[in-house]
Amino acid sequence: MMKDYLQLAYGSLKNRRLRSWLTMVGIFIGIAAVISLIGLGQGLRVAIMGQFNFLTTDVLTIQASGLQTGPPGEGVVTPLLESYVADLSNVPGIDRAIGRLIESARIEYHGFQDFSFAASIPDGQDRKEIERIANLELDQGRLLKDGDVNKVVLGTNYLDPETLGKPVQLRDTVLIQDKEFEVVGILAKKGSFIIDNAILLNEDVMRSLFDVNDTYDVIVAVVQPGQDMARVKERVESYLRKERDVEKA
Repeated sequence: MMKDYLQLAYGSLKNRRLRSWLTMVGIFIGIAAVISLIGLGQGLRVAIMGQFNFLTTDVLTIQASGLQTGPPGEGVVTPLLESYVADLSNVPGIDRAIGRLIESARIEYHGFQDFSFAASIPDGQDRKEIERIANLELDQGRLLKDGDVNKVVLGTNYLDPETLGKPVQLRDTVLIQDKEFEVVGILAKKGSFIIDNAILLNEDVMRSLFDVNDTYDVIVAVVQPGQDMARVKERVESYLRKERDVEKA
């Protein structure tokens, strides 16, 4: 039976060489495209996560360990749990801890697409703290507010027609992961990749849009004035080692 199948496949390939080669080329191109998109998304994610260390001098940036190197869905090996935020806020020397979500995102506008990243903005007082830490300033419109659902704030690079074919304007509608959002603000130019290309969404919106539950990609720990940064860092590391059952190297 297997021999018959092999002979049939060989005969089909021999008699339809051009069609067979075109089919194989199509398969190879499809596989290469998927691998390239995964690599692009993860490379972008690494670049974004790395730059979060340079926002201000009074914060410690805690990142989830492990990066996705396999098929989609494998994800981060040891994600940061929501419970860490409350615990870290009680570490001596820490004023407050704030969780952030960072996701590779597809944005579309009038038929043009771009791949960038979406970052979450928390509610309440933490919102003001993140705006201070990231030094968010506006070129047009307003920043996000508590309760905003289908609203987005974009970086200044979306004013460049080369990004999405034409400049994005206030009150325009863009598609993010195929869902419609109204542009309510454009950030002032900072010369920073993470700010000038930002897609800012409220945290609850991001959790729903990217189907994320109970974890964070980054936790920003704000150090109290006058505290020894190195000593506070040791306390944070000690807490995380205990929670994750990791021995000190």
